[in-house]
Amino acid sequence: MKSEKKGKAGLPIAPGSSHHNGRAGSARGGSEKETEMSREIDSQLFRRAMSHFATGITVVAATDPAGRKYGITANAFASVSLDPPLVLVCVEKQIEFCPVITEAGHFSVNFLSAAQEHLSRRFAMKGIDKFEGVESRTGVTGAPLLAGTLGYVECSRYEVLPGGDHIIVLGKVEYIEVTGGEPLLYFASRYRLLQPHE
Repeated sequence: MKSEKKGKAGLPIAPGSSHHNGRAGSARGGSEKETEMSREIDSQLFRRAMSHFATGITVVAATDPAGRKYGITANAFASVSLDPPLVLVCVEKQIEFCPVITEAGHFSVNFLSAAQEHLSRRFAMKGIDKFEGVESRTGVTGAPLLAGTLGYVECSRYEVLPGGDHIIVLGKVEYIEVTGGEPLLYFASRYRLLQPHE
């Protein structure tokens, strides 16, 4: 992958400190061993470690009962099952999108292209109408869909599970569209572009 601009998108993966919370494998009296597993994991170290797992970037979107559109930038997304076709997305409990997606019957996951870094940054912001000035349309399920993406899935809400300071939303895929193109990637807290392997 080729490095691009530094990301300030407020993605779930963020840079952290490089110190370790305790020394692994130090012996005490020849019998007791102090390991990283025996201590509480430092949150910044955890975030830094997770930032070294490269991901694509999505915008997850849904509407509230009044028809207002909401969305967030998310890279905590994965496919779960083929039968039935399930995906999951992790959503922070404290953000305004959390009650929207838990109450909405349907939501969309839009796969951002290499040319859509500006959308990743916009949907990671707080306190704005994220869809203002953004080209979008309403999908078959009623979920918002962004223009110019690599593709999308429209999902019905299947199950909502607890996940610490996040919720895990399982969606059953109802509709799919694949457009293709080059993806927008995120690694080590920076946006990246895919570089073909020679």
